[in-house]
Amino acid sequence: LNCPGAAVTAVTPSAAPGPPPLMRTPKGSHPIMPSAIETGALLDRARTDLARPDASPHELRSALAQVVPAVEMLLAEVSTLSGQLAQARTCPVTGLPTRAAWTARAREIVAAGPAAALLVDLDAFKPVNDRFGHDAGDAVLAAVGSRLAEWAVAEGAEAGRLGGDEFAVILPDASDLPARVARLHA
Repeated sequence: LNCPGAAVTAVTPSAAPGPPPLMRTPKGSHPIMPSAIETGALLDRARTDLARPDASPHELRSALAQVVPAVEMLLAEVSTLSGQLAQARTCPVTGLPTRAAWTARAREIVAAGPAAALLVDLDAFKPVNDRFGHDAGDAVLAAVGSRLAEWAVAEGAEAGRLGGDEFAVILPDASDLPARVARLHA
């Protein structure tokens, strides 16, 4: 962790063997996420203390007092990163899964059995952006995305935006495909 202006504060349990754990703190604030090396060293030290048959209750409480905040910070970071990943895997214009998210889901559906993939490319989309501006183009993309998502849900399929003016839908069951596609055009 590289924090400009950070001070390194040693936290020493009274009877814990080995070097003290390090917590990086920006000057004048609370501790922030320790580095992976610091967290690993902290967990190793706590694991050793907890495994010692002669460890006193004070030593065990001290070890746990150091580990619990580190674990809480790691869990909070995992939650934050999960939210960021979900946001990155969703197109902000259409609300559909992005290429990577859609492809991962399509692979799962194809692995489960027969499937059909539909590729949708908007013809003459560039002139919409050129003539009416990107806000109008985004409105068209959002409308197409909404219609595809609505149809996909009704068909038990997954729609996604591949990029630009390209969309895709994976249908888990390829039966009666012409009639299903006709419902999209309706």
